[in-house]
Amino acid sequence: MNRKLGAIATAAVMWASAAQALPISIGISLDGGATITTMCSTTNLSNPFGSDCSNSPNGTLSGGGTTSAAGGTVGWTFTAIGSPLIPSPGFTTNTINATASLTSAQEVLVYVTQQGLSDPTTPLLSGFTTNVLVGASSVTESTYVDSNNGVYTTTGASVQALGSATMSGNNTTTVTTTPTDLGSLWSETAVFDIFFNAGNGFDNSTVAILAVPEPASLAVLGTALVGMGWVGRRRRRIAKVS
Repeated sequence: MNRKLGAIATAAVMWASAAQALPISIGISLDGGATITTMCSTTNLSNPFGSDCSNSPNGTLSGGGTTSAAGGTVGWTFTAIGSPLIPSPGFTTNTINATASLTSAQEVLVYVTQQGLSDPTTPLLSGFTTNVLVGASSVTESTYVDSNNGVYTTTGASVQALGSATMSGNNTTTVTTTPTDLGSLWSETAVFDIFFNAGNGFDNSTVAILAVPEPASLAVLGTALVGMGWVGRRRRRIAKVS
């Protein structure tokens, strides 16, 4: 049994190492989304807002930067995790940390996109979380899919909104949506729309997109867990008899 488990674990590691990470990009907008400047991507780590971003083959992109805005500065750090570390079409920003030191109010939009998805249509769960929000009136977190595999796309005939949540403090909520007609290659985008007040502000938020297991898969998983529990109880009884 131990040899079999070892072989399975080795195969899983080899699969994760061989699987190719999908393209991830992060963009910043200070004009309501009219102009989105790419901070960095897995194909271009050069960062116009600060030090170069870092990228790992397992599907993780991270970095940070600052820029002038509203008589002061706004800054951010982020980690975006996609395939293969999170099984496709899973995608999470873990997390966006945005800071502001301003003389007047400023809207800051952060876009994070994963492209090149080819999974068939399946229910997708969007999880929205705000851990800290100070010096800001609200943050709206939204998720989208684009059947044209675009980057930062949130409008148009090819785009479908998955879910959205507006928060004025610590909160967590989830939305499940089944998109249609995604095509052979598609993309998913998470958007953080932060409304900072004048003065100092900080937002720590997370968005996650996950495939919802089918009922049949859940039933199989439940049966497997019951079986594992029965085996555990049987082994304990045998050990007592011995």
